[in-house]
Amino acid sequence: MAEVETKVLLPPKDEKVTPFHSGLVQHAQGASALLRATLDAAGHVSLRKSRLLVCTHPDNDPKARRAIEQAIDDAGAALHGFAPSPVAAAFGAGLPVRDPVGSLIIDVGAARTQVAVVSLGGVVVSRTEPVGGRDLDTAIADWISKRRGVVVTARAAETLKIRVGSLAPEVHFDLRMRVRGRAVRDDHEREVEVTASDIADAIQAPMATIRQVITETLRVTPPELCADVVDRGVLLCGGSSHLRGLDAQIRADTGLPVLQASEPERAVARGAATLLEDPELTQRLLL
Repeated sequence: MAEVETKVLLPPKDEKVTPFHSGLVQHAQGASALLRATLDAAGHVSLRKSRLLVCTHPDNDPKARRAIEQAIDDAGAALHGFAPSPVAAAFGAGLPVRDPVGSLIIDVGAARTQVAVVSLGGVVVSRTEPVGGRDLDTAIADWISKRRGVVVTARAAETLKIRVGSLAPEVHFDLRMRVRGRAVRDDHEREVEVTASDIADAIQAPMATIRQVITETLRVTPPELCADVVDRGVLLCGGSSHLRGLDAQIRADTGLPVLQASEPERAVARGAATLLEDPELTQRLLL
């Protein structure tokens, strides 16, 4: 049998790209290259194509899904199907998704916040806002530029969020960090100190949007499932759920107990693995 050479074109070394953003393909060649590298790292050596289960937002349109499927095909793999990410996150967080009870899960990711009530292995109510951790980083960088007259990188803003970010600065008043950037006035390097209180002020707007989508989801949740949520509480997942004081803020907004999943940034991936172990359920959930 003749060998077929498959090439995946990469962007120039000096060009930085984001292959996926908010669950969508942003750079086709970069997306297929990333998937190929991931398959290689996983030790894929079979002559048969790997079949990938993709967890995505239920409201992603067919065009967006076709772009993902094309990237998978270009990477030398095949699509097993699309599963709703809220259900996968709930499975990964250890919620009793198959049971006839409602569970509220809040997934605060890098680019989106998704709030969903799941029950009987499916999504009952789901709301999504395109606001996440990167929007918090942008808000922090903008605040430092306007209030301190210093331009900092997105990476520096993210580091500030992780190290001193808090929605309860009165509790974390001792958190502070110095950061270097470029002065707006004279373009010289300058160092400024940023506190937890500064971060709380900087991220007010994106956090208001996240808080609103949570309350909106609760408002449209069927009463019988609301009773379950009141009894069972809310589960936080997603990498941005690590933000200090987020659980307390949601608790204050909703009056509900709030817990954080173990390794919350891995909840969807763990859930996808769980789904693959149950082909019948996976087939029923495919979008």
